[in-house]
This record gives sequence, C-alpha cells and structure tokens, in this order.
Amino acid sequence: MKKSWLVPCLGFLGSLSAVVTALKLRNGPNSATSAAATSAKLSKLAAVAKSLSALEATQKTELGKTILQPFVAQVKALLAHKDQKDTDQKSAGAVEKQADALTLSLVHRLQQRGGELLRDQQKQKIDLLLGVLLSRKAAPLAEQYEVLADSQFKELPVVKSVLGKKGSDDRALVEQCGEFLDSHPTSNNLLEASEGSEAEPSDKKDEAGKDEKEASANEVGEKSTKEAGSAEYKEKVEKQIEEETKKQEQKALNERLVVRRKKNPPAQGNDQKEMVVRMLEQKIMGMVKRLEEARESGEMTHAEIAGAAKNIKVMQKALKAVKENDAQSLQEAQEELIKSMHDMQRMASAASDPIPFEDLGEAPTIDVQHPAGQGIPGVSADGDGVGEPMEDQGAALPPPAEESPEQPPEQEILEVYEESKDNLALLQQSAVAQSATAKDCPYCKAQCFEKCHDSGNTYVRCLSTCAEVGN
Repeated sequence: MKKSWLVPCLGFLGSLSAVVTALKLRNGPNSATSAAATSAKLSKLAAVAKSLSALEATQKTELGKTILQPFVAQVKALLAHKDQKDTDQKSAGAVEKQADALTLSLVHRLQQRGGELLRDQQKQKIDLLLGVLLSRKAAPLAEQYEVLADSQFKELPVVKSVLGKKGSDDRALVEQCGEFLDSHPTSNNLLEASEGSEAEPSDKKDEAGKDEKEASANEVGEKSTKEAGSAEYKEKVEKQIEEETKKQEQKALNERLVVRRKKNPPAQGNDQKEMVVRMLEQKIMGMVKRLEEARESGEMTHAEIAGAAKNIKVMQKALKAVKENDAQSLQEAQEELIKSMHDMQRMASAASDPIPFEDLGEAPTIDVQHPAGQGIPGVSADGDGVGEPMEDQGAALPPPAEESPEQPPEQEILEVYEESKDNLALLQQSAVAQSATAKDCPYCKAQCFEKCHDSGNTYVRCLSTCAEVGN
C-alpha cells in the first residue's frame, strides 16, 4: 500500500497539536485576546486545512469524505466570515472559540472513526472466517482447524473459544462459531477474548457520560492537545488510515469476485478455465502473427524461426491440455517451455553475460474433474506438433531449419526469453485455474453472512441461508 500521504498526515497532526495549544478555551469571557494574535492562530488553522486538502487520504478515502473534507469546508467558511467582519477584541474572541471548537471536534471525530474502523475490521474478519469455514464444512476437522490458525483469525474471541473446546465437540467448526457468536454478541468486535469479563454496567456508563459532559472546556482542550501531540496518538492515526485504505481495497476485491462469479457462474461453465483458454488462444495468435511478419521481412534467422515455431507448438499443446483438463500434458508443456528458456539462456550467455534465472519450482498438482473439451485449431489429434493451420494464421509454419552458425543478437534473445517467462506464468496460471474450479467462493459466502446477519438474523440461521451461495 502506498504511504506517501501518511507522512504529511502525521505532519498535520503536529500542526493540529500546535493549533489546539494556541487555541485553548479560555476560563472566562473577559480574557484578553488581541485581534492580531487571533489572526495569527487562524493563519495556522488555514495552513492545516490547506495541507489536508492536498492529501490523497482526504480525496479518496471514506475518512476524508466524511471527516476531513467537512473540516476543511468549515475552516474556509470561518475564515471567509472572519474577513467580512472587523476583527475587534469581541469578534476575535468569538472567532477563536469557533476555531477551537472545530479543532476539538476534528480530534474527537478522528478518535471515534478509529473505533468504528476497528469494529468494522473485526466484523469483516468474522464474516470471512464463517465464509471460509462454511466452504470447508464437509472437510475433515483437522483441515478446518487450520483455518483458525491463520494470522487474521487467531486473535478473535470466537476462535479462542472454539480452540478451547477442541476435542470435546465434533461438530463442524462453522456451527460452533455461529453458536458462540449468537450467545456472545458483545464479543464480536473485541480484539481479546476475556471469558470472565462482563459488559460494563449501564449505570456506570451513564455516570461516566454525565461526568464527561460536566468536564470543563479547558480540561477537554488540554486532554485533546496532549493526545494529538503524543507519538502514541500519531501511530494510532497512521494505523487508522492504513486500515481505512485496506478495508476499501478488500471490499473492492470482494465485490469484483462476487460480480465475476455472478456473470460466469460455475453451473454455466468454468469461468476461470474459459478465461485462461481465451488468454492462451490470443497469445498463440499473436505469436503466429509476429512469426509470419518477421519471416516475410527477413528479420529472423533460421534459428529464431525454429525456436519461435517450437514455442508455438508448446503453447498449443498447453491450450489443448487446458481444454481437456489433461494435467500430465500441461505439466509436460511447462517442462518443455522451461527447457526452451534454459536453451535461450545458454545462447545469451554465449553472446554476453548470463541472464539470471529464478527457480521456477515444480508444476502445481491439478485435479482433473471435467470431461474432455473440443479440439484446438492448429493442433494435431495427438497433440504432437503443429497440425492444420489456425484460422487467420496464413501460411503454414515453416519446418525447423538448421541453425545458423551466426548467433542472434543478444537483445533479441532477451526479448524472446522474457516472452517465454510470460508464457510460463500463463501456463502456471492455467494449472491454478484448473485446480481451483471445484472450490467454493468464501468471499461470496462472507458477503452473504454480512447481509444476512445485518438483516437481524442469527449466525446459526444464516448458515443455511448462505450454504449454497458461491458453490
């Protein structure tokens, strides 16, 4: 996540602290306040508002739209009102109080928003936890417990409670979690589980609220000033803004996943598989077109033509494997492309310095679950070599010629090498797409839990409502 705007935001907090210090509420209406001093203080406040206006957080985040932007607008209105009046001692005192109230209100709203973000974050984690567990409800308990060990879930009170009963309850973990959450509604947004702790009595809360209202304006101002200037508060606001951005990014990702699943539901075909097939087909067509253009223009040597034709064969073999869900053929295509990349690396080493080659690891394991697909244009029935020409391909590919004794230029080798790396990444994505097709969509289920529970239903009731969502 970009943090370029966090530094000026923390700088703003320092300015805010200075402004609050300068604009502390006075003990009585007769305090002497010069018009010049008030003007200087308002200039500082104007500088703070100006710096806030330029922040990315102010323009693009919910925090900016709901808190920072209104603050900037109120400061501008106050300054415009001040310019229209004579700044005598009486009016200067009134303007100063308004500015002080704006500043203290901003500090309070930032603190309030921080609490809301923590609650929203915990609610999102709970919904996602239930979504993942519901998608693995039929899996062995050992696999379900692995979900609870995830770093984003393990500190939740519901997780600690379920782990505490491990071995004594054989029900699916999503049922245990739903039961706990329904019986402990106040624990949903707490970071730490405290089984022996109870909610604060309402009479104590009322008494605390009454005391807070009776606090003097000077005490509130001094407290806000101290908090705004502390390193702990700055760190808190920095984390608050980061969480705000992460929340929006995760929400946008979840929405995109749900929209894609709705547009291409698994019942109508494998959307991930179809996407990869289209990408492979477009890639092959592009490779064929570039090969024909280069062959006609004479830009490629015999060795380059042979290498390009070989790569096209590999990609066509991979395309056929993806369509027919042939895990073995897809793995062979990956291995052939890796070998081709090593060959190009040796060629480049002969021309210049060796090219760094990352460890690509083993090809992923694929669960073949779908029937064989249709044939592929440009691939023979046995998948060996180039068969009938592809549509719009033009003339058939030339047979591999003997390598020219002249090595191709280093730059051309590098370009082909990089293209092969892209192709390999595409093949690995193909394997991932195949292995993921039979899995549920936990984000879809998480969104279902959010809507269902926010509508007033219990988590246990939402289990049946969301069971088939995203399957």
